[in-house]
Amino acid sequence: MKLDRTIKAIIMRTAILAAFLSISYWILCPGGLLEQLFSIDLSFLFLPIAVFSAMHYLSKVNDLILASEISKVLGITINRLGIITALYLLAKNWVLDIWSTALFWMFVIALIAVSGHTIISLAKIFNETLLVIFLKAISFFLVGMAFSTLLNSLSYSPLKALSEVVLWTFIVAAIISLLPLFSFSSNLYLRFIATKLGSKVLWVAFLMFLVLEYFLLLRPEIVRYSDPGQVTLAEWGIVCFSFWLFYRNLKSQVNNHLAKEMEMEDWTKLVQTIQHEIDPEHAYLADEVREFIDRGVKDGIIARLVSVMVLNGMGDGNIRRVVSRLLEYSDIPYPRIRLDRWIRKIDEENRRRRRELLKTLLDEIGQEIRSGGSSRFFKAEKLEVKMGGMG
Repeated sequence: MKLDRTIKAIIMRTAILAAFLSISYWILCPGGLLEQLFSIDLSFLFLPIAVFSAMHYLSKVNDLILASEISKVLGITINRLGIITALYLLAKNWVLDIWSTALFWMFVIALIAVSGHTIISLAKIFNETLLVIFLKAISFFLVGMAFSTLLNSLSYSPLKALSEVVLWTFIVAAIISLLPLFSFSSNLYLRFIATKLGSKVLWVAFLMFLVLEYFLLLRPEIVRYSDPGQVTLAEWGIVCFSFWLFYRNLKSQVNNHLAKEMEMEDWTKLVQTIQHEIDPEHAYLADEVREFIDRGVKDGIIARLVSVMVLNGMGDGNIRRVVSRLLEYSDIPYPRIRLDRWIRKIDEENRRRRRELLKTLLDEIGQEIRSGGSSRFFKAEKLEVKMGGMG
């Protein structure tokens, strides 16, 4: 039935598109209704309208056939490509010939941006972290090349002079976007630089743009009317002060990170008071906890927790909520393209997430049991499980 509804919906949309394009052509074509009634030739509008309508139709068909994150990304991409292409075709009829080359390169830049965003989004869906990093770098480089060519195609000389600055700015952005490759490095300084700068690519690129613009365009004019020695001295002062601030911030951040790790320690204890009625064995979940935290095995910890909750008289709703949260939990998957240090970092992050989930659930179970206050809960046991340094 669902397949039949999908086919009917596609046929209906196809018929609507065909009817719309037929009417549009009848109205806008040379010698069509609009020209006959008002002596106005707007035939150039038909192609942009047809392209946009066709792309919008493909986007809707994609939504009908596919139902996933991938289909959403593809649908958005198709719509964006339709809008970009329609605007390019529309503007092409209005701009002068001397601007046609610039318009074409603006169209190319838009295509690169949309295509790059789509490929990166798909790579993120499949958890291809390494691929995402390289695709971002390639996208920055291609956009820089296109942007530089666009500025060179303009007849306005000040903008032409900026082409080299823009090119090197995007090259720097491409290099900075590769820094997340070192975000899992064992070197804390390198990891900090990779994390901080890698997440602020646009800010770093903008700063580089200002620096390059100063040295290539502004500095020669300043030196012409000022003492070159004083200008050079001021520049070195700014450079040294900037490096001092960066090093100070870097050292502070790394020291804070080390202090945080020392506070948490590798061996921490989860202490949870659990009341039970009959079997003290249910209070000691060490084996099941280790299986869940180290390897993600859920069946043992679920069975133990359900047994403890049932023995302590917890309601079905509370038991179902705890079990569903454990069942719905999923680890961060490994990317298909990966580095060995990334595997270790992902394993550490997954253990941390499992540990936090289990601690939260045990806290909630303990609070629920204590809030019950029934007199038949006569004994309390202390659960101490070493949560860190496992695996």
